[in-house]
Amino acid sequence: MPADVLSSVLPFVVWFAGTVAVGYLVVYWFKHRVATEKTPLVRFLLHGPGEPLRRRLVAIDAKLDLYLLLLLFSPPLLAALLLARQATCAPSRFPFSWLIFFILALAVLLVAALFISMLRLLAERRRQAFALDCHQAVGQELNLLMRSGYGVFHGFPAEGYCIDHVLVGPAGVYAVATEGRSRPRQLQSGEERVFYDGKILSFPGWQETGPVARVGQQADWLADWLTRVVGEPVSVKGVVFLPGWIVEASGRHAVSVINEQSASLLANPRGEQALDAESVQRIAYQIEQRCRNMTGDGC
Repeated sequence: MPADVLSSVLPFVVWFAGTVAVGYLVVYWFKHRVATEKTPLVRFLLHGPGEPLRRRLVAIDAKLDLYLLLLLFSPPLLAALLLARQATCAPSRFPFSWLIFFILALAVLLVAALFISMLRLLAERRRQAFALDCHQAVGQELNLLMRSGYGVFHGFPAEGYCIDHVLVGPAGVYAVATEGRSRPRQLQSGEERVFYDGKILSFPGWQETGPVARVGQQADWLADWLTRVVGEPVSVKGVVFLPGWIVEASGRHAVSVINEQSASLLANPRGEQALDAESVQRIAYQIEQRCRNMTGDGC
């Protein structure tokens, strides 16, 4: 590109980039301010099922709104700035052919970048929305255990991560994880079965060990923490929920794997000595205080 053309186009580029940057910062500041403003009424509230996922969806929706705004207003802004620049430049120093090529290339790159970012965010939003549906389905079933004298807590903040659900009741303490897995479309009704041998989850076409290992580690951490704060040994059992799947387990294992329709089974002691009412109250109190005071930590 000749030097005179570059000198004519450069102010336009700076003008356009500055306008877009200022618009982006204004919108981002406004959305950030709205998202962080909280009234005293919502302080120290307990989480509902899938609350961390709900917050992620809100953040994703805010980004989508911003990208959509930029996508809609960038082409008109380009055209307006082009007309303004043409009106202020001499025709001999502003070759129309080079300018059109440059503007079209810039517009295509901008729109493509925004479009790709939006597609990625939409895919992430679908994953998070599916996970939220699973957490709410499990959480609603677990909440019914309150009728049996259980304390049910969702989104328990651990050290750098979040335990999906924690139950405290006569049958003991449970660290519960919800693992949403979509079913392949080719499966017929009744074929959505998972086989569990104590370590491996065998789905139709793939296997996983991560969910069982993770909830086992979470149960161990929760047991150590409760033992310290309660002042007496507390054992915690791990449970993995696979909502929408039929789970076939080869016996009883340290970590149980069930679906949301079997949540009521957790109210039945598995041979261990049941917790008395006083122990349930002490443990539930410590869990509730951590949930209220560290509601955003790691979740």
